[in-house]
Amino acid sequence: MANVTDIVNSINARIQAVLPTYAPLDYLYEIEKNNYQRNSKRFGTRVAAGLQINTTLKKISVAQTFSVTLTDFYKSNNNSDSDKQATVLSLSDDLIAVMVDLIFTKIGLPDTVLNTELGGLADPLFIEESNVCIMEMDITISYRNDI
Repeated sequence: MANVTDIVNSINARIQAVLPTYAPLDYLYEIEKNNYQRNSKRFGTRVAAGLQINTTLKKISVAQTFSVTLTDFYKSNNNSDSDKQATVLSLSDDLIAVMVDLIFTKIGLPDTVLNTELGGLADPLFIEESNVCIMEMDITISYRNDI
């Protein structure tokens, strides 16, 4: 039987397998509180909305959205935003690599996960005081639980 904790733990394990240089975020809901001095390449998974979907007998199936967050430094440059752009491109590539892995491995829970879909990539956010770029991806995971 899957639960949301198992799914989040499995997503995080898959992220660490795909992006071994990334470390977990300490704060998932207040990203600006994280200390990026030791490692700016950080990740986290937040739980979002879910709903019951049609299923077979003796199973409850849920389509739940999870938000994957990646962060990294960019160099401050008064002449252009080319370093911001380079960081956005790098984080986008990393998010796509994670997405492909999550889809093809069924987040590491193939007996539980029915389907994994990309919900979308969000626009990048910047914490100017820390020179940190934040990018997020929503994924919708359909999974089943025994009654």
